[in-house]
Amino acid sequence: MSTKRHTKQDLLEAASHLFEQKGYKGTSIRDIAKATDTSISNIYHHFGSKEGVWKTIHETSVMDLPAKLRNAMAAETDPLLRFKSLLKAHLEVASEYRRESRIFFLDHYPVDPNRNKVNVELQNSILGIYVDELT
Repeated sequence: MSTKRHTKQDLLEAASHLFEQKGYKGTSIRDIAKATDTSISNIYHHFGSKEGVWKTIHETSVMDLPAKLRNAMAAETDPLLRFKSLLKAHLEVASEYRRESRIFFLDHYPVDPNRNKVNVELQNSILGIYVDELT
């Protein structure tokens, strides 16, 4: 196997694809290394662990969704326009991060309790934004 040095973004892209296809538990560091034709140590160098890969994908994709939703509504005072801005921003982020949204919000494979807690907190934050806006 060749040991090409890939950028962090290349590794994250491959890991996201594998997590989507095989789930977090079904994907190993070895799988990510094989998919990117790089060494396992290169992945550990960038992320420290498979958990580090997961956290980085989460932090660089959907984690800031609540802030993006709040920002989208901030400029509007009319309730209908605020809600339309909220929906538009949510759909734009969902479109931009389709794969990551499926990994974090739609997959039903068993995840580590800490990862599940982070997902539930994020989903509750998003739900809270919608509930507040609708009330």
